[in-house]
Amino acid sequence: MATAVPPMGEEHRRRIRAFTLSALGGVALLVVGVLTFALVVGFPVPGTGTVAAVARTDQERDVVVRAVIGDPGCEELTGIDVTESATQVDLTVRTSIPNGTRWDLTCHDVATFVYHTVRLDAPLGDRTVLDDTTQTQVQVLDSVTDLTNDG
Repeated sequence: MATAVPPMGEEHRRRIRAFTLSALGGVALLVVGVLTFALVVGFPVPGTGTVAAVARTDQERDVVVRAVIGDPGCEELTGIDVTESATQVDLTVRTSIPNGTRWDLTCHDVATFVYHTVRLDAPLGDRTVLDDTTQTQVQVLDSVTDLTNDG
């Protein structure tokens, strides 16, 4: 047996309308706040750099990577991803521009070397090293001294 729904009174409609308008106003303020933060302060923007060369170290599983990233006041090294196989080591340089969405952010077109030690799962041995971003083979030097003097 169906029951009839009593009709809404005018007061009830006004309360629903007021709640809906308040909720929409809150969402609009949230969107404006996020957009303002993105333009004034800025959200981080991820990117990639390139691997210039690697050097062997005294520890057979460690290599020092010389990576090329952008302007040091603008772009930061966030890490180096390593993918290993029996014949090859792929390196991906991860970077971030901390305030990348900021409207007045100016980054100079300057390449900077950064050095980072990476631990491999197995010794490098005779495996080739590949820059995963550019898909090019990377020079492997025998010492960190050669790596820092070569740049």
